[in-house]
Amino acid sequence: MIILLGLWLMGGGNLSVLLGQETSLKPVVQDSQIASGLAPEAVFAQRVNSLSDFIRLFNHQLDDLSQAEPSEVETLQLLRRGVLELLFTPEALQRANDSVYFAQQYANLMGDLCSPSICPVDLADERLYARVDWQVRFMGKDTSLLMVLQKERLPEGAAKWVIRAVSAPFLAPFPKDSTQFIPPNSSDLMFIHLAGSASVPMQAYTASDFQPDPLTAFLFLVNQGWIELRHARQVELHLLPTPEWLLVIRETDTSPPQTGWLVVDFAPIEPDVPYLQQLLTRDPR
Repeated sequence: MIILLGLWLMGGGNLSVLLGQETSLKPVVQDSQIASGLAPEAVFAQRVNSLSDFIRLFNHQLDDLSQAEPSEVETLQLLRRGVLELLFTPEALQRANDSVYFAQQYANLMGDLCSPSICPVDLADERLYARVDWQVRFMGKDTSLLMVLQKERLPEGAAKWVIRAVSAPFLAPFPKDSTQFIPPNSSDLMFIHLAGSASVPMQAYTASDFQPDPLTAFLFLVNQGWIELRHARQVELHLLPTPEWLLVIRETDTSPPQTGWLVVDFAPIEPDVPYLQQLLTRDPR
C-alpha cells in the first residue's frame, strides 16, 4: 500500500494536497526530491506534534471517499491506508505479522478504517478518551492513581475534557461482612445498634445492591486536601473510530519516520463490557 502512495507522489501528487493545505507538519524533503525517487516514508520523517496533527492525518481522504464514484473508491482506499499505516509505530504494525489471528485483526481494522462510511474525527469528538497514570500523595505517602477522561462537546461546538472514572488501591471498596446487619426491631430502639458500630465497617449495613462510587470518594478526598495530584507519569489517548475498534495513541520517540503521537496498539472492543470498565482494567502495552 505504501508503494502505491509513493507512486502517486512521484507521479506528480502534491504533498500539500495529501496532508491538507493547513497542516502544521512540514516535510523534510521537497517535491523535487520526492520526484527523484525517495521512499514515501521520507516525507513523514517528522514528528506528529499534537493530537490535532494526528486527527488531520487520520481523516485523510474521508471526505473524498464519502463522495467518490464506485470506480474511484479502491484507489482512494489505497491512498488512505498508506497514510494510516504511517500513523502506527513499527511495533504496532509488527503485531500483524505475529500470528494469523493478529493478521486477520489488522486486516479487519484497516478495512473498517478505510470504509466510505466511517465518520471523521475532530478535537471535540466524544469518541476520544484519555487514560492518565498519576502519582498522587495520599495520607503522607506517594502512590498511584488511574484516571479516565473523555471529551465532552459543549453547546457552542467546542469541547472540554471531563473526568469519567478513577481507580486506585486506596479507593477499592472494603469487603462487605454479611454477618453484620441492622436488626429488624432497631426502629423501636432509636437505631441504637448503629451508634455503637464504630468497629464494624459501615458498608456492612448498606443494601445488597449498593455499588460504591470511587469517583465521588476521590473528589471528596481531593476537596478535603487529603489527596494531592503530584504529576502525570503517562498519558495514553484512546480513540474509538468505530463501535468495534480501539486505537491506543501515545507520544513516542521511535526512529523516524514514525515519531510523536502515534498508534501503539489496537484491539477489538468487548461489546458486552462498558467501555469505562475496559479502560480501567486494560493492561497497557
